[in-house]
Formats: sequence, structure tokens, C-alpha cells
Amino acid sequence: ARGNTLALAACVFQGVAAVGEWGQPPAALTAPPPTVPPPGALTVPPPVALPSSVSASYDCSASGGHWESTWSKQQKEYCCLEHGHACHPYDCTEDLQEHATKWTNAKRVWCCDERALGCQVTTTMQLVTTTRFTFDCNAGYANWEAGWSAGKKTYCCEKLGRGCDPYDCSEEMQDAWGTTKTAWCCDNKKLGCPTTTTIPFDCNAGYANWETGWSSAKKQACCLLKGRACDPYDCKQLRPDQWPTAKKTYCCEKMGRGGSTTT
Repeated sequence: ARGNTLALAACVFQGVAAVGEWGQPPAALTAPPPTVPPPGALTVPPPVALPSSVSASYDCSASGGHWESTWSKQQKEYCCLEHGHACHPYDCTEDLQEHATKWTNAKRVWCCDERALGCQVTTTMQLVTTTRFTFDCNAGYANWEAGWSAGKKTYCCEKLGRGCDPYDCSEEMQDAWGTTKTAWCCDNKKLGCPTTTTIPFDCNAGYANWETGWSSAKKQACCLLKGRACDPYDCKQLRPDQWPTAKKTYCCEKMGRGGSTTT
């Protein structure tokens, strides 16, 4: 009988604790039930973020000639780094025929200066007029080779025949010319050619090892003056099995030496 009394007391105590001090159930017992989606509803899992180290791969050939307007900034950066495409700020071939209405002024100036494209602007008002970016072909002419943009050189060449050559062979300080400019001016303008009095090299000294022993300037000067060291490789130097692949190919085509043999 005593055991039954204790069990009954324990049940009463638990009931009081459940009802609470003010006669209401505790908050834990009154919380709303969890939301259950209706039958047939689709449950979409949250998107999974890829690690930042994973780079997106883009098709750098699928531009259709409109990479500037159709590619995202990320695709331009990717294709420039990976394939050397879309590295410039503008695509000067996109909408070239409609550049007057579709290009911004900044793009028109850049493409005219850097690519000699889009220099002609057609504006429609009451009449159709044609306006062209013009340049002062006298300004800076003394330093046109280094100082003029590609667009100005093209314009002044077409209008006045100035700035047409790749080099200004009338410039003084010929000692500062590179070997390529010296050779071009000598061949095309007969200017800057080395002479026996001005050449600073002995074209006999070290001739047996000119390919690796001579500087580019000495090779150029001795080629122009003496006809020595004019080829990129000395096909008589060393054994063919010691030559790099490029030299083997050149000497094989030029002199029939250095090609692979079959035994």
C-alpha cells in the first residue's frame, strides 16, 4: 500500500510540473510543429559552392566575332591568360561597319590610333556628312617614328606621304640604331651603312666562331660590309649531332647538312 501511495504522489508532482506555475504548459510543449511540405512538392537542395581554386573553363573560340560585347569579364581574363585572346580593351572588328552609331568615342579613338580602324565617322542630321579624325602631320614630324601613333602614321602617309616607312632613316644618332633598323635603312635608303672607316669591328677576328662568339651588332655590320655572318647559323661549325633542332633544319634545307640519316 505504501508503494502505491509513493507512485501516485510522483505522478501528481509530474503533472504539476507540466502545467506550470500559472496553469499553462511550458513553452517547449507549445512550440509549433515543424513545417511539412505538401504531398508532391519538390525539395530543392541548397547550391553547392565550388572551391575558389577551381577555375571555370571557357571556349575561347566561340565568340562569333563579338567577344567584346558577349563575353563576360571572367571569360575575357581567362582567354587572355590562357590563349592570348581578348587582351585588348576593344574589339575593333566588331560592328566596324556601324562604328559611327554603335562605338563609343573612347573606342573609336583607341581603334583609330592603335589599329587605324574606325577613323571615319558618318553623322546623320539634316544631311549626311562625313567627318574624319584629322592629325597635324607637321606636329612632331622630327620624331615621327617614335612619337606618332599608328593611326597618325597611316593618316599622314595617305594624305602627305609622311610616316610611311617602318623607320625614319633621316634621324641622326645612327650609332643608337638597332641592327634591324640599320639593315633596313642601308638596304632601302642607302643610309647608315657601315663603312671601312666607321665600322667598329674586325670581321676577321674570331670568324671561325662567329655564330656563338660574335655579338648581333658585329654580325650585322660584318654582313653588310664583308658579307660575313649573314646567315642565322654557321653550318660548318661543330658536328651536326651537337646542333639544336632549329639549326639542323636550317642547315639541312640550306646546305644539305644536319639532316637525319638512316642506317
